[in-house]
Amino acid sequence: MADAETSILETSMADIAVMLLNKLRGRPAMAPLTGPPVDPTLVRPAPSLSERDASIEKRRLLTMLPVTQEFVKGILAWVRAQGVPCILGETHRSLAEQIEMSKQGKTAVPEGQTGWHQYGRAFHLIIYKPGTRQLDPEAYRIVGNEVRRRGGEWLGDTLLKTPKGEMFQDLAHFEYHPGLHLSSYRGTALAKQELAMTNKRAARYG
Repeated sequence: MADAETSILETSMADIAVMLLNKLRGRPAMAPLTGPPVDPTLVRPAPSLSERDASIEKRRLLTMLPVTQEFVKGILAWVRAQGVPCILGETHRSLAEQIEMSKQGKTAVPEGQTGWHQYGRAFHLIIYKPGTRQLDPEAYRIVGNEVRRRGGEWLGDTLLKTPKGEMFQDLAHFEYHPGLHLSSYRGTALAKQELAMTNKRAARYG
């Protein structure tokens, strides 16, 4: 209970810090901290996706569990309403792809084991620094706080360890599995049911 209360307090303090900094800079209260100042009386949502990109996003959403889909839709809407262009990246990942990622040292999941991507509960958000193709750590911190406030997980501010002991950072990685812990979830009937559902969705929409 104490950990949950601490998490709520940290998120609240982070939100307050964003609001105060934006007020000093003449920006909307919950606008991203990156980019040039904007007129606080105007709402400037991110540009709409192209027809092709919207189609890709729709398919990626459909490879996840319905509960994750709704969560991600809410996050994407919130991020884009702040004026931040955001792309939905990888969602479902097959076990074969997961094993290859493990071999390359790009995941904390041991080789041969399943992770949240296989269960339709993990997703990547691609957020670039304005005018570049580099990920924006500052924007990710703001989005990560919002994801956590809504009950999700962001691993981008934590150093992760590969099965070989190498450390890496995964800025773009988010998860939604409230109340579930991967180690105790894997062997459950629920895990088997969700894995089968996600594989079926991935085969159809991936």
